[in-house]
Amino acid sequence: MKRIVTLFLAFAMVIAVIPQSPAAYGAEPWGIPVSTKEDLDNMRNDLEGDYYLTNDIVFTEEDFEEGGAFYNDGQGWEPVGSSYETSFSGTFDGQGFSIEGLRIYNRDTAIASAGLFGYADGHISNLVLEGVSITSHSEGGLNEFHIWQSDSYAGGVAGYLKPGGSISNVSVSGDISASSDSVSHINNNNAGGVAGFSEEGRITDCRSEAEVRAVPVEDSTESMASAGGIAGCAVRTVISGCGNGGSIVSFREDPYWYAGGISGQSHESQISECYNSGEIKAYEAGGITGLMATGSIDNCYNAGMIMSNSDDSNGILGGIAGEVNSAQSSIEKCYNSGEVQKTEYGYGAIVSGLPDGAHLDSCYFYMADEISGAGNMQTEETVPGITGLTELEMRSAGSFAGFDFENIWSIDSSAVYQMPYLSYQTAMPSVPIQTCFVERIGDIEYTGMEISPDIKVVNGSEVLTEGEDYDIAYSDNKDIGTGIVTITGKGIYKGTKTVKFNIVPADISSRKVTLSYYSVIYDQNTYHEPDVTVEGLTEGEDYRVTYRNNFEAGTASVEINGIGNYRGTRTVTFEIMPADISNVRNMHIWLQYESTEFDGTPKTPDVYISVDGFILTEGYECTYSDNINAGNATAEVKFEGDYTGAKVISFEITPADISGRNISLSYTDTEYDGTEKKPEVTVEGLISGKDYTVSYEDNKEAGDARVVITGKGNYKGTVIRTFQIIKPETAADRIFGKDIRKRIAGGNRYQTSMLVADNYIMGLETGSLDTIIVANGDVYADALAGGYLAKVKQAPILMVNKYNEDPIREYIQGNVRKGGTVYLLGGTAAVSENFGRSLAGAYDVVRLGGADRYETNLKILEEAGVKDEEILICSAMDFADSLSASSSGRPIMLVGKSLSPAQKQYIGDLDSRKFYIIGGKGAVNSNVDKEIKALSKITERIDGANRYVTSYNVAKEFFPGDHENIILASGNDFPDGLVGGPLGVMVEGPLLLINDRNTGNAADYVEDSDAYRCLALGGTSLISETAVRNIMNR
Repeated sequence: MKRIVTLFLAFAMVIAVIPQSPAAYGAEPWGIPVSTKEDLDNMRNDLEGDYYLTNDIVFTEEDFEEGGAFYNDGQGWEPVGSSYETSFSGTFDGQGFSIEGLRIYNRDTAIASAGLFGYADGHISNLVLEGVSITSHSEGGLNEFHIWQSDSYAGGVAGYLKPGGSISNVSVSGDISASSDSVSHINNNNAGGVAGFSEEGRITDCRSEAEVRAVPVEDSTESMASAGGIAGCAVRTVISGCGNGGSIVSFREDPYWYAGGISGQSHESQISECYNSGEIKAYEAGGITGLMATGSIDNCYNAGMIMSNSDDSNGILGGIAGEVNSAQSSIEKCYNSGEVQKTEYGYGAIVSGLPDGAHLDSCYFYMADEISGAGNMQTEETVPGITGLTELEMRSAGSFAGFDFENIWSIDSSAVYQMPYLSYQTAMPSVPIQTCFVERIGDIEYTGMEISPDIKVVNGSEVLTEGEDYDIAYSDNKDIGTGIVTITGKGIYKGTKTVKFNIVPADISSRKVTLSYYSVIYDQNTYHEPDVTVEGLTEGEDYRVTYRNNFEAGTASVEINGIGNYRGTRTVTFEIMPADISNVRNMHIWLQYESTEFDGTPKTPDVYISVDGFILTEGYECTYSDNINAGNATAEVKFEGDYTGAKVISFEITPADISGRNISLSYTDTEYDGTEKKPEVTVEGLISGKDYTVSYEDNKEAGDARVVITGKGNYKGTVIRTFQIIKPETAADRIFGKDIRKRIAGGNRYQTSMLVADNYIMGLETGSLDTIIVANGDVYADALAGGYLAKVKQAPILMVNKYNEDPIREYIQGNVRKGGTVYLLGGTAAVSENFGRSLAGAYDVVRLGGADRYETNLKILEEAGVKDEEILICSAMDFADSLSASSSGRPIMLVGKSLSPAQKQYIGDLDSRKFYIIGGKGAVNSNVDKEIKALSKITERIDGANRYVTSYNVAKEFFPGDHENIILASGNDFPDGLVGGPLGVMVEGPLLLINDRNTGNAADYVEDSDAYRCLALGGTSLISETAVRNIMNR
């Protein structure tokens, strides 16, 4: 719900509490003029004088610093009228001038009173106190009655306003606090914006914007404090026409700590035509007064927030009066627009509750919340005489029945604050005894006689006198329990007040206690209870005995509790000593198991201990050793508590079977490459070499290989895993397919060359050609010289002559990709110009030809990019030896009886070091050998008794060891074998020359190399089936 705006910008219009300027007073001032700080200070020399202020006085920080005129040992300004007996009784007229920056930190041993005036019963008026900082602090001491006292009073104008004193037309701003640091029989802190304590004083037309604080006494349960915007505590005081805008706090979260917008406490006082807009916070707090103890409040209002300082939401809060504790209280013609915090104990928009007989009438509150006008703390009933108003009703004078809007109240709907505000004030209260403070009577120990404790009754700072101000009667003051003191007022004090005190039992703790024994050995079947004797007392009548912790080993106790006329507790201890397990009969100790299998985790078998058939569940600790790995482990049981000693028990951890583990190989199949295969072994959770070993069987040749995994250390057993060694598909596999013997033969050498090319294409993984080589089929030299170029370019060789150009051209067009390369070996006499021209449009046609076969040979080697390869030197006059060497994949140089200059130059420029001379000296004479060596090259001759033996020796040199494949070509004529060299390179097998009479050398090679597949180049007229069988079946 929307809150009423409680701004007080209209204060100046509502009530004229700000002193007027000096000219406004009209009459000439009289008395002693005060113009300086020194004049002000000199007033203490004549406390009955009449003074008037002639101008503003400003105190500076330097005035109160050490060495300053008003340092005063750190206490700052010394209040004028420093004691009750030496109070200021004259007059002081401020004439509307201000005193700024006054600083006081007043310390006293018993009663501290701080303000411009410490004690005053004179008349102070027309003054502005601006920016004051006033602290009154009592450190405790003996007063004139020799009672320890700690009282503190702090007020802007006067710490203590005595009877007959008055303060009018004064405004105050700054900080004001009262505190003490002693736990005393009398302990009151009172702080007010104008007066800390007012006794039968009169405070009119004053205003405070000061922050007012009442500070608690540490560790005291008997302290009381009050903080008020105008007066901290008002006793038989008239307060009228006054307003407060500062925050007021009484810090302690206990009863007897009060705060109010006008007065913290109001005792027999009259508060009229006053208002509050500041925040009020205390255990007992009210917008006008925190505590109303008799007296009256009329024509007042509150617009400030009322809060409890208790963390647990306790407190007594009221919009006008926090607590009304006297039937002689009257509240009328008042209203509250401020928020009141809800508490667990009591709260209300006007009052927290109202005692029977108290008067409350014509009071109103803004219904901005669900809070009622009052919550009676005892009956939870709503107090009559209170009416809640809506926001609109609060703005209308017609809503406030009983309010005098002609003389006292005004309302202005055009002002910022549109609720009723005040014009003037009047009233006067009375004093009941129940509002007086009675010092708490401490607990008194039982003696068997009637007890009559002394009491102290205080009204404000005045200590009442027994017989003169009150009479005392005692009851229920002999037996243990609650004693009662009834206080009856006399003279000016009316009514009665009852206080209670406790008669408590005598303390048993000082009595001598004896046990029958103080040490005993633990016995699992016994509670130990030594006999107890208390000197001079009887068990059951004066005390009872309780045994604690008297079964288990350790320190047992005997608790002696006073009963009847005795109180308190006395505790005596005795020791129950642990029993040594070696002396305990019927104790059995065993483990959960004697053997367990290793699993990598610590093994901690449960320990079972029984004594006389009872299982122990505590009182021992078991530690384990060597309890992770396979082997012997131990459990050591150490006793503590009821038993002492230790016992070691062994158990076994057996190796785990490795077969239960997840075992994987890094691969389960791999291609054969002639090396041993050793896939990595992973055994889940285990470490190779530590937990297992690995060995391999049959792991080199193609087929099934075995991995043997054997447990080690913490593991046992053997596991065998297999994997496949797979021989990869080779070019020979693709060419032979499922056959082991294959013949390639056409109708003529040209067709045969195309069939050989078909098989070459078959051996390629791509299945297509980028390059092809064409040589003359009528002569052998160019074709044999082109063998190494065929290897480098991955190209077959085709035979052609002028009569067989068309089928060769068609073959090229059908098998070589467009844009590929066609090499023509030899000049135009070998391969015609027309043939090359017919292919030039679709292919890159490259002719490698020279003046003779030797130059052509060199051009071919240069195109092949020979650098440091081993070179084969063959005769240019016969095909046989060079044909045998063509499948080795090495460059072939054809020579005559000697090297040509070009050949020498070429050989000299090569990085090649090794030169093989193929054939005997009849084929390549020794002159050539010498010429090559002369060029710093190394030569080795491979020859034989005939071409067939030479062919065998070439095969053994360049294809040693095991080889699967061979190529058979006729040693009688070259045509069909001429193009077989590149195919031999592809199938990685030698080309062996044979005829029907010369098969033995080839058969020997097959037997030595375990070859099982062969390609026969040419028809059966060249290589018969009989010859093939003789070679392969031998």
